[in-house]
Amino acid sequence: MPEEQKSGTATMGIQIGQQVRLTISPQLIFTVQKKNMDGSFTVSAEIDSNNNLSYDNISAEMLCLVDAE
Repeated sequence: MPEEQKSGTATMGIQIGQQVRLTISPQLIFTVQKKNMDGSFTVSAEIDSNNNLSYDNISAEMLCLVDAE
């Protein structure tokens, strides 16, 4: 079974470019930038015009698709 199907319904089929929320920071909307070989993701959010926040190696279980809300 592919890794995406093992996760909860809110994280099934996460793709590059989709908008997600992190369970640790639900007030921000992140964009998926990269899917890593181990199934984790790199995500980023624009805080303001001069600052971006990004996280590497985020597991699918820590992400919730914005469309799934």
